[in-house]
Amino acid sequence: MLSPLQQIAATYRKFDVFNGRAARSEFWCFNLANAIPFAVLLCAGFLSDENLKDATAGAPFALKLAAVVLVIANFLPGLTLLVRRLHDTGRSGKWAFLLAPTFVTYFTTLGDSLWGNYEIVCTLYLAGPAVLLIFASEKGQHGRNLYGEQPGVTGGGGGGVTGGAGGAPAP
Repeated sequence: MLSPLQQIAATYRKFDVFNGRAARSEFWCFNLANAIPFAVLLCAGFLSDENLKDATAGAPFALKLAAVVLVIANFLPGLTLLVRRLHDTGRSGKWAFLLAPTFVTYFTTLGDSLWGNYEIVCTLYLAGPAVLLIFASEKGQHGRNLYGEQPGVTGGGGGGVTGGAGGAPAP
């Protein structure tokens, strides 16, 4: 069993690996390790923002910028981890496309034009990520599946957090 820091490091090492499987513990360690500093930066930025109309004013802008950099830096490792986590539950990585409406709504004017209709905005923002969170929270398939060996198996070519060949399942 790898420590939380080892699991996070494994996610960064496999930032470009979409095949294989990832354990729930790897998924949660990585996401919590990123959510905590992101939330702190974002909250500090908004709490210290005295003039909301001037987004480039001093410290609030720097804090928000740091939060954006954190998101951008962790996007690809997080996406590959999500795909591997979906593989562990026996699902195709194509389910990750459920995140697309969230990003399209956030990063385009579509979100601005829909703000009067909160039901649509909330649905676009939250439905896909909510479904993916449920999928990622499910227990992975036992043993080998279409996407590889069960994460945490020992022995044979690779084992470890994201699976490999051969070996017995971890306890």
